[in-house]
Amino acid sequence: MDWLNENYLALYGAVVGTIALCLNFGRFWMLYQKSVRKLKVSAKVGDDAQRHINEAQKTDEFSGNLCGPVYKVTVVNPSHTPIHIQDVGLFIDVEGKIERLKCYVRSNTHNFLEHMDNTSGEDLAAGSRRTYSVWLSKEQAKCKLPKVVGSYVVDQMGKEYKGKFEATANIAIPSSTQVAQSDLA
Repeated sequence: MDWLNENYLALYGAVVGTIALCLNFGRFWMLYQKSVRKLKVSAKVGDDAQRHINEAQKTDEFSGNLCGPVYKVTVVNPSHTPIHIQDVGLFIDVEGKIERLKCYVRSNTHNFLEHMDNTSGEDLAAGSRRTYSVWLSKEQAKCKLPKVVGSYVVDQMGKEYKGKFEATANIAIPSSTQVAQSDLA
């Protein structure tokens, strides 16, 4: 008890200093977490994918080079800072090798469909989400659909974020008899 009477001011300073240290560390940690850049990405089959593939079977060779949109890639920015996106797409398995199938966006200058990395990219605001469309070439839509194994997004710093592909619907290339029967209907 005698020690407490002699050192109460030192004990008070130690307690207050410890509390201040904990509060400052908590404030630093909150600011650090707000500045961390992160993106979440996922992909799935589009709602009208089968209809677009069926239409690609019926059209002639002069109707355009693209079929779709077949797949949808959703990018979510859960961080507290806006992030500039350079590229979005899918990972596909082509004979055992993983390749990229890029999303198309409307360009600001021509309103044509272009790969995002050919345009200047897009800004994704903090806490927001955006869905991008993946179109297939007519050859892919008529011959063999790609085997999708994942999705990706690349920010302006070159950091790549990978995501999953949710196989929510089965799509298939219709046979020529199915296309002929649907023409009769």
